[in-house]
Amino acid sequence: MTPWLARLFVHANRLICYPLGWFVWRWRTRGDLELPDDGPLLLLSNHTSFFDPVWAAFHVSGRRRVAFMASSNLFRNKLIGWYLGALGAFPKLRNVKDKGSMIEMQRRYEDDQVVVIFPEGLRTWDGRNAPVLPGIGRLIKRLDARVVFVKIHTGHLYHPRWAKFPRWVPLEIELSGPHGFEGQDQDEILAAVNEGIRIDHTRVPQGLKFGYKMAEGLPTWLWACPSCFSLDALMADGHHVSCWSCKASWEVTVGQEMLPDLTVPRAHARLVEHFGPQWDPGLLSGDGRILGDHGRKLVAEGEVSFDEEGLRVGEWSIRWPEAVQLSMEVADRLQLRVDDEVLVLQVDGQSPVKWESFMKPHWAKATGRG
Repeated sequence: MTPWLARLFVHANRLICYPLGWFVWRWRTRGDLELPDDGPLLLLSNHTSFFDPVWAAFHVSGRRRVAFMASSNLFRNKLIGWYLGALGAFPKLRNVKDKGSMIEMQRRYEDDQVVVIFPEGLRTWDGRNAPVLPGIGRLIKRLDARVVFVKIHTGHLYHPRWAKFPRWVPLEIELSGPHGFEGQDQDEILAAVNEGIRIDHTRVPQGLKFGYKMAEGLPTWLWACPSCFSLDALMADGHHVSCWSCKASWEVTVGQEMLPDLTVPRAHARLVEHFGPQWDPGLLSGDGRILGDHGRKLVAEGEVSFDEEGLRVGEWSIRWPEAVQLSMEVADRLQLRVDDEVLVLQVDGQSPVKWESFMKPHWAKATGRG
């Protein structure tokens, strides 16, 4: 795409986003909205939604060239890949040191572009911030970068990652900067970034807000009952979620409350606290399959099990050090990358998030990422 056509596409996309911003997202922005018209910028934001690149960069995208990293999995679809590329996106492999994407990011920054980065690496499931990846401190120091912090306060309420349907919730965005970090070491920069994008995930915006079937999809994230801790026991029905084992029931609200006594983040924290940091492989069992070619080709099927050594599906097996990536991807796909092969694990009738939660500590320890 030629530069003039790219600019035309960006301006057309901005015209589309204007009505979305005011009437659908109902965004409310505050802070340092008059950002510089020239020179490079790093926009660092918390990560709540696929819309985050638009939300984070909207105030500069009509005047400046904007670039952002996106998961390489999104580029597998030619139409989506073309659209993202036209917007200024470039691919990055997840959970892997991708030297090519870092070189491209630095090239864009040195070309005086605005580069959007999500330093937590992953979209939040329920609004809680994840720790910033340690490499961001080295990156900012190496580039001597000008940094703008973006807090997307309510993006996780507009469409929680676990939810099947979006809600109609005002979107609140706060910008701060540009900031410089001359003379600061990497640890000081890292602490500043953590603070700069931290939000209060319990905050609920004022004004009209509502949702449709707000409990649908929640059993994927809450893969055990937060009351009796039975695995895969929750069932969603409209705004309500209930446990078939202990009969506990909650009503889910726009603000992720689980009335009468919980919130979604607190319920998930209960699961983590109950099962502990060393997840017991013996708790999991089931039948499933491994699919190759990004989920299009059957590799093996049968009983699924794992331990500290590796994963087995029927007669097929893999040792953890062979897997360079283990992550949850778009559409709740539990994905492993082995050399250049992308494999997808499916377990019948069970939450892929649960399997990732139990497997990842063993994979991380075996690969030195724990």
